[in-house]
Amino acid sequence: MTCLTRIDQLPQITCWPKDGGAFVLLPQVFSQDPDTDSILRSNLGMYRIQLSGNRYRLNEEVGLHYQLKRGISVHHQKALARGQALKVSIFIGGPPAHALAAVMPLPEGVPEVAFAGAWPVVISGISGTTGLWFPWMLISVSPDGCCPDRQSRRSVW
Repeated sequence: MTCLTRIDQLPQITCWPKDGGAFVLLPQVFSQDPDTDSILRSNLGMYRIQLSGNRYRLNEEVGLHYQLKRGISVHHQKALARGQALKVSIFIGGPPAHALAAVMPLPEGVPEVAFAGAWPVVISGISGTTGLWFPWMLISVSPDGCCPDRQSRRSVW
């Protein structure tokens, strides 16, 4: 069974009275370097996706707003130099690690998907701890906060 959704069926959200159209809020946009199929040369970012307004053809085109000289822009410039369109995948929702990775200021060349992929390993490797605290996220806490011999744990996002 296939379920298809058209662009005009998505919520048409505008944040400001004079917005140029409706936008997707907090999307994750994935692109790959046109020169390779390696996921290690990919980009996952959170960019504004414009659904309507301007001259976009309804249900055929959307606007993708991004900054120059970073991640997806490098991929786009390479695709343009080859005379190709840049293929992207746009995700709404998903694992919290993906949203976090999409906005992390990682060094150029460090793929966000690798950063996001490390989180399940870190989380699954914790057992019976009173919690690990990273500056940006609480990773794990035992239910009562003080039972190191307990095997169960919960992740806090």
